[in-house]
Amino acid sequence: MSSTELAITNGTLAIHAGQDRWDAYQLAALQQLGIKGATNADLAVFLHYCQKTQLDPFSKQVYMIQRQGKWVIQTGIDGFRVVARRAARRDGEALEYDDSLWCDTGGQWSDVWTGAGHPHAAKVVVRRDGRPFPGVVRYSAFVPLKDGRPTGQWERMDAEQLEKCAEAKALRRAFPHDLGGVYLPEEFQAPVHPDGLLDTSQMSESEKDARGLMTRHDRAEHTELRRMAQSPAGSVEVVSHVDQAPKRELDKLDAKWEQIGITDEDEQRDLTAWLAPGWTASTAQVRLVCSFLDDAVKNTQGDVESARSDIWAQYREANPEASDG
Repeated sequence: MSSTELAITNGTLAIHAGQDRWDAYQLAALQQLGIKGATNADLAVFLHYCQKTQLDPFSKQVYMIQRQGKWVIQTGIDGFRVVARRAARRDGEALEYDDSLWCDTGGQWSDVWTGAGHPHAAKVVVRRDGRPFPGVVRYSAFVPLKDGRPTGQWERMDAEQLEKCAEAKALRRAFPHDLGGVYLPEEFQAPVHPDGLLDTSQMSESEKDARGLMTRHDRAEHTELRRMAQSPAGSVEVVSHVDQAPKRELDKLDAKWEQIGITDEDEQRDLTAWLAPGWTASTAQVRLVCSFLDDAVKNTQGDVESARSDIWAQYREANPEASDG
């Protein structure tokens, strides 16, 4: 990536290609924007995402916000579209959409939501060079509630808000190396009980991930950066220790490999190295791979052969030099 391709902010705050840390002016500006107390690893991940997506934090195109005690990266849906179209153009691929769909409580889908109440779910399919990447989200998993009622735009534009969440999910799946770990603000407005506590009882691991409770790509890149990065002088030291997943987590991963029919150790090694760079079998990495396998099966309605085929297709697309798995 050249400095001309990285069209991010001219002048003192410009982010340059090849830059490996924030300079003093940029750090001061980030603090002015509310990024205070972030670790070196968090800041390094944010710089990496700004460079990767070519979105400008100083023009407020992309944000890093602390939620649930963790720093997460988010942008608007227009930012998602800019990154996706730029990535498709870079790779010489077509980017298309199927018609958006909304589902009622009876399971009937329609391309326009005219119901009196809110939609039960929304679906957006992004096609990358003709290959479909669906994003399906449920209203109950994303709507923010206060005293049992939707808040903000969700009260007036529930179908549109849900559609944005579905589109973001689909775009992340279609462009995982460009949009992995980036989220919409709407994806963090978690449902709450009447007592105000976060309700995660009905959330799948992938839904927790989409809400910032278990950011898969973010955690994987944090692990790699903690393993490799060195702290700038005079700053907080980057934590290099990575926890080892307990046996029950590793057993769960083994069971999922068995379920999906990927039992060859070399194949498992290839996939884990792709999904979780710097694989150390940490708890976060093991859960990352488990969530990916769960999603693969869910997206094919339980057809493990199709799920396995989709996994290898995604792997070969991301690793064109690899032989067929």
